[in-house]
Amino acid sequence: MRHDLLPYHLPTIGAEEKQEVANVLDSGRLTTGPLTKRFEELMCGYLEVRNTVGVSSCTAALQLTLAALGIGEGDEVITTPLTFCATVNAILHQKAVPILADVASDTWDLDAEKVETAVTPATRAIIPVHFAGHPCEMDQLLDTAERKGLSIVEDAAQALGALYKGAPVGKMSDAACLSFCMLKSITTGEGGMVTSNDDELADRVRSLSQHGMVENAAIRYSSEASWNYQVTAPGFKHNMTDLQAAIGIHQLNRLEDLLAIRSNIARRYREGFQKMEAVDLPEVKSYVRHSWQLFPVLINLDMLTIDRSRFIEELYQRNIETTVNYIPIHFHRYFRDLFGDQDGRYPISEWIFHREITLPIYPRMTDRDVDDVIEAVDDVIRRFRR
Repeated sequence: MRHDLLPYHLPTIGAEEKQEVANVLDSGRLTTGPLTKRFEELMCGYLEVRNTVGVSSCTAALQLTLAALGIGEGDEVITTPLTFCATVNAILHQKAVPILADVASDTWDLDAEKVETAVTPATRAIIPVHFAGHPCEMDQLLDTAERKGLSIVEDAAQALGALYKGAPVGKMSDAACLSFCMLKSITTGEGGMVTSNDDELADRVRSLSQHGMVENAAIRYSSEASWNYQVTAPGFKHNMTDLQAAIGIHQLNRLEDLLAIRSNIARRYREGFQKMEAVDLPEVKSYVRHSWQLFPVLINLDMLTIDRSRFIEELYQRNIETTVNYIPIHFHRYFRDLFGDQDGRYPISEWIFHREITLPIYPRMTDRDVDDVIEAVDDVIRRFRR
């Protein structure tokens, strides 16, 4: 057993990020400025899109995009119950109605067929969440959206660098929302981005991210700024800062290397767990590149004498920190009070939740760290085998 705690996650920050942040601090211009613009340009090139807008978080990106699409009171937006609450909160902040559709049993992504049956005359948009970094079935979702006249806003918080049939996640839909929080493949501490090939939509997102200002909104904090701005909508304060972008630029430059390390860790995990009958893994489709933002596993509790909470505690006692992704939306107290008791309505999401554990996966892990995780899982299973 290892002697020190393996954290669930640690960011990978290099000397270049530190120097760039110091340069920004010395410049005296800390908020939205030339580095934010440079970060956006680099991301446009990486994702092969015309527009990106740096914002304060992925949650902000989702809300801004829905607002820019004109989604409001009474409009329905379809998404998954197996996601972080931010996805649904963004819908509610627009006074729209979240409609949940269950996930597919193989990949745990939003089930495209269930989305099709969930569409009503009030439906305006679909928010697919690329769970753990495995792309959703975009062909089917895009077909549904085109036939029904719907927008698709991808929650790609976990999927930067993922590919669907060769196309980057973030390129295929009306808009996609990225996250750069500490837990993500690249980080700016906090931060997010909206990507879109729709120029007008991107312009609206940019304006709304800075209080609904136009004309001079994008240069408000630069030497070209003017006092003569106009506000055309009740916007938000969701802009990205140059302090964040200073980190993001160098993180993005190393992204492919970071993804390769994650992929190697995932490969070693999958090989190690293949021999364990009490561990099941989601499927990885042959036509995707997984970004491996998370590494979730299912524990077959019928084969053990302990429950999932005890399993997590046993791993912690072996100095392996883990978590659960995610508590289904309809299990949270607030959403239960808002929508009523929906237990049993999304059986696949519920089945996954009661058995899922997310293991550490990040580039600072060594081969020995990976082996320690595999050995700890195996040891818990052997000790508590029914």
